[in-house]
Amino acid sequence: MKKVNNPHDNFFRKSFSVKEVALGYLKEFLDEEIVQELDLDGSLELQKDSFVTDDLVEQYADLVYRCNFKRKRTRKKDISLDVYICLLFEHKSYPVKFPYRQLLEYILAAWRKMDEQKEPFRLVMPIVVYHGEKKWHHKPLEEYFYFPNKHFRRFLPIFDYVLTDLSRVSQKRILKLRDNAMLLNALMAMKYARNSEQVIKYLGRILAYSDKYFNTEEGMNYFYVLFVYINETISLKSKKIYEIMTTLPKPIREASLSTYQQIVNEGIEQG
Repeated sequence: MKKVNNPHDNFFRKSFSVKEVALGYLKEFLDEEIVQELDLDGSLELQKDSFVTDDLVEQYADLVYRCNFKRKRTRKKDISLDVYICLLFEHKSYPVKFPYRQLLEYILAAWRKMDEQKEPFRLVMPIVVYHGEKKWHHKPLEEYFYFPNKHFRRFLPIFDYVLTDLSRVSQKRILKLRDNAMLLNALMAMKYARNSEQVIKYLGRILAYSDKYFNTEEGMNYFYVLFVYINETISLKSKKIYEIMTTLPKPIREASLSTYQQIVNEGIEQG
């Protein structure tokens, strides 16, 4: 498969591969009726699978989680009682005109793989995370087609997708996620990643509450990943950025300046 070397994809994968981040995101952005039926706390598990084909790699990066349903309503052995929750990161800066085509290809690729591996077919739930500046208009599949009466609907594939358009998710909502600081930092960073002026303006909010995870090695590693992503968005060597870092709360200021120096030194060595 052709690989796309994209800093946005890389940051998305590293962020949402952290189970705590993915779990917090799903609880926040999935409909409550769906969350109530999924055993997210007990069975959510990251898979090695990827269903992005060569035709889709220019459009999406994906992470696949597997999760059990809470209520088991069938005893049939050939029906799966779990679901694939597929996080699809839209790495283009503009929305797709007809996303259902690519998403259907993605679902078919997943089912094809299950068939090849002699597994029971399971539900595939596509979730699109988009951070372009233009609004993504999410509308039902049937609105793309004309048919004179309801009887023609049966000729359409019946499926939908969940959309998180970060350009339409308010700062206020994201900053309420302070109990899951990694998720908060990831969403804020991706929200403004395509606008360097906004990154500079909101740097303090992008890094907000990050000191909550400084007490673990995984947390400090993630803070480094976050800073590398910011560095790929804007130049950390900017005097303005350095000045802003010196005004941050003490734990975040010290970690920021230390990480800043580390990235600068690594840049010198690589040069």
